[in-house]
Amino acid sequence: MSSRIIDIRLNDKTSNGEADLREEIAKGLSRPLNQKSLPTVLQYDEEGLRTYDEITTDADEYSAEEKILKCHAHDIVQVMYNQRPVESVILELGAGALRKTSHLLSELPKMVPEQTDPAPISYYALDIERRELERTLDDALPTGPEMQGKVDIRGLWGTFEDGLRFAAEGGLRGREAAVAVAAALRSRSLSSDGATTQPSSPSSSKQDSIETAPSTPDAPTLELPLHIVYLGFSLGNFPRGKDVEFLKALPLRAGKGDTLLIGLDHCTGEVAHKYTEAAAHRLFTEVNLRPLRCWTDAYSSFSLWLLERPPFNFRLLRAPASTLSNTPFGVPTLEEFRELRAAWNFITRKMIPDWMLFEKPIDLRHICLFYTGHIPTFLDIHLSNLLDEPNTEPKCFKDIFERGIDPNVDDPTQCHPHSEVPEKEEDWPSHATILGFQKRVDARLENLYAELESGSRPLTRRVARVLFMALEHEAWHTEASILSPIYRAGTGTIPPSVGGFATPCWESLAKAWDARPAPVSATVTLGPATLELGHDDFEADDASLDVRDHEFGWDNEHPRRKVDVGEFHVEWRPVTNGQFYEFWKASEGKIPIPKLWVMDNGNVMVRTLFGPVPMKIARLWPVIADYNSLSQYATVHGGRLPTEFELRLFYDKFEISYEEGRNVGFRNWHPVPATTGGQGNERGHNGGVWEWTSTVWDKYDGFEASSLYPGFSADFFDTYHNVVLGASYAQTPRIADRRTVRCWFQRNYPYAWVGARVVYDVEK
Repeated sequence: MSSRIIDIRLNDKTSNGEADLREEIAKGLSRPLNQKSLPTVLQYDEEGLRTYDEITTDADEYSAEEKILKCHAHDIVQVMYNQRPVESVILELGAGALRKTSHLLSELPKMVPEQTDPAPISYYALDIERRELERTLDDALPTGPEMQGKVDIRGLWGTFEDGLRFAAEGGLRGREAAVAVAAALRSRSLSSDGATTQPSSPSSSKQDSIETAPSTPDAPTLELPLHIVYLGFSLGNFPRGKDVEFLKALPLRAGKGDTLLIGLDHCTGEVAHKYTEAAAHRLFTEVNLRPLRCWTDAYSSFSLWLLERPPFNFRLLRAPASTLSNTPFGVPTLEEFRELRAAWNFITRKMIPDWMLFEKPIDLRHICLFYTGHIPTFLDIHLSNLLDEPNTEPKCFKDIFERGIDPNVDDPTQCHPHSEVPEKEEDWPSHATILGFQKRVDARLENLYAELESGSRPLTRRVARVLFMALEHEAWHTEASILSPIYRAGTGTIPPSVGGFATPCWESLAKAWDARPAPVSATVTLGPATLELGHDDFEADDASLDVRDHEFGWDNEHPRRKVDVGEFHVEWRPVTNGQFYEFWKASEGKIPIPKLWVMDNGNVMVRTLFGPVPMKIARLWPVIADYNSLSQYATVHGGRLPTEFELRLFYDKFEISYEEGRNVGFRNWHPVPATTGGQGNERGHNGGVWEWTSTVWDKYDGFEASSLYPGFSADFFDTYHNVVLGASYAQTPRIADRRTVRCWFQRNYPYAWVGARVVYDVEK
């Protein structure tokens, strides 16, 4: 095991801690009251670091973090390396005394099946104080034959900035690259500063432990997974906004198996910024990081988060949303189209193999290829109508791909108006032709945005409405697009992990889910109340230039109206797989098995996009089933399914948003246990599903069908459909968080992505 230290400092006296401390101290103390400061380098000399270690050994937050590591180090390493290559690099920022890190390092050799030369895992401890780094590398870390040939441990002498620059230049590719890159950076710094000598180093009896190299290498990028460790809850020391800059700057790559293990303090206090769970989700979303797992202390006051940088992400809903709109539910931005297109392309190009494009995993829908053409065709038709321009070639696409199908389940010959599609595979356009068409339509869209931004085309509500419809139409289909792949997961569908999302560590997640306390009471009583539904979005006003503050919606969201809701009891959480499983078993075949369940050697498994998982893993997820089955469940248990208005009242009081951690926007690629009714905080989410209501999908007073898409809602006022509210984990935050959104499914449609909760009438 090597404990050599590499000097990666730049030729910069300030970053090296060699600036005039007297001057820096005087400058910091001369600032106004409550803004005074001292150079942090004061605590980073050898004595300062040892003192800091003594202080924090018994401090609540630091001892809590060490307890988390001591109890969960094995689990953390298991998740970190779950279906990832063992060959990897670990970089710890601000390593300090390495006391806490030793728990992780002790678990790493267990991931390596046999010793090799060089060792497959390289651990780098980055710190600014060389002598303390030498001491801890030699004295504080685990040693012994179990580390030999498995984990190579080295030190990096420098600041955070030095370390991140070193990683970006390819210094973590291996021992030779590390030495060469360090020398190159220092040489480059000398040249740029015009200096002729290197800065002096603190005296040490171990001068020969500093590795140097004479040559400048190429700067190859790191190919191995990079795991960054940042302990000590130090992120709270950053001023608000600087934490975002810091996390964005970390050299974490999407789809390469990189992770970040970071500690957060959830307590309230004055010394450093604290992060509630909602604030943590908000921060991670803003910097494009996706939580894989979270470990907390016994009091949920401190936590360690393991995160990845996903291939795509949905931004926070903020106001003003853009230069075109002050509301996140107004005219969409071009960036929103690009974010959504990244998700659509990921599913349709990376998860559905070419040979599956002509298959129908769901028999009541078209082949997969149809939907790849439907999305750009819908956009092209509405752009052509709006701009009074010809359709994009090939123009025949508007006849093939204009509208899909949603036939009556009992009689599939009964279906709303739809496109006539080819019957033979050879008569369909090729996938390459469709992709070329999509590219040309996208160019039309970008040109329209350029005209709007320049002012050469006025932004009316009609223009904004077309853009809104095009974006959300694609969002609806993006959500629906996972339905076909999930029924072929394990037999054709390519899992999200192949495209760069981490495979869930199911056993670890189930352990965390099982440990969460259930609500103190099964139900909560709501009502009576007067509820306001919908918003005012008159298409008759579409010539108006008053767009910036306008919120758009589908025709079934308009107009604003009020309803009275009586008193009722409602369960905190939807019916779970485990609860429905017991009901299904007791029915002895009278209740159909949910389509998302599959039998495997007599055992019920639950389908996911990563393949089926055992019921013990998914037992706390909300069950997804047809209305009739869930209505029977509610009746047998002495209740009923809620009306639309009852469920909306519950959501208004208790459902959190995307930025607070709601399971939408592909935060996970599967449902998770619901969290509403939690002890200490009743607000939460339903696990990532739509929910059935007993309200039949029908017109209401004031309903007006859209002139742009007359059949969007009205074609399904057939008494066979019911209102559903909520959103699945695959729905965009824009749709999931807009309070006025309503959706619908046929009651006996077996592929509906819908769960349900039970309500009970109040005895008079």
